[in-house]
Amino acid sequence: MHFTIEKILEGDREILVWYKNALKLWDEILDKYKIQEDNLISELAKELWNYQLQFEHECGGRTIGQEVMVVSGIAQFYSTDVGFDIRWGERDDYRFEKARNLYTAIQQSMCSVEVKGYARDVARSYGLEEEWR
Repeated sequence: MHFTIEKILEGDREILVWYKNALKLWDEILDKYKIQEDNLISELAKELWNYQLQFEHECGGRTIGQEVMVVSGIAQFYSTDVGFDIRWGERDDYRFEKARNLYTAIQQSMCSVEVKGYARDVARSYGLEEEWR
């Protein structure tokens, strides 16, 4: 998250474009791979490396693109108002499960060590980290 924060502090408005691009990519990916289903988590893990290159291309370059990929992927399921809960205050395990499953898929993927490290940091900050198989 350090590259993102640095860009924000510098007033770089392009970071917003990169995050919008990333969310569009995640929408496409999550439509294809329903990550609440265990068998599709492993399928997503097999394909994430190809998507990593697309994120890098559409989200600012290699390093920042990797970070944007991970932060946008996991953070989209979380709200600072209610965490992983739905608006009415009841736990939405589905959103928590999707975030954790996405983290698991990244860790099981052939993505770069850097992407996996960013994922670990982001998962830790959102309370998702767990020993994955």
